[in-house]
Amino acid sequence: MLPNPQAPIRSFLTGCLFLAALVTGALMIWVLRQEDGGQYCVADGGELFGLCRPTADFLINGLVWYALIFGALALPIASVVVMRWAARRRGGGPGTPGQP
Repeated sequence: MLPNPQAPIRSFLTGCLFLAALVTGALMIWVLRQEDGGQYCVADGGELFGLCRPTADFLINGLVWYALIFGALALPIASVVVMRWAARRRGGGPGTPGQP
């Protein structure tokens, strides 16, 4: 996944999505491997690669973790984009045509 110089913000956000997926997956695997991780497993659900089949509420928790981690990673660039957009909309500030 190489950066795209034609779309740096999109490239950064794609990297944030990928990194958030890795961190969330590692966190979910870590929780399931803990001693009390069995409470998040379906009874008689079987195993895959030494991990039990997680319950639906645990998977929903994983989605929430993913959204929070992505939000934390993407917030700095998103805030800069919004501030530039607001400055352009007001008609002033750096980054607008005719302004230094």
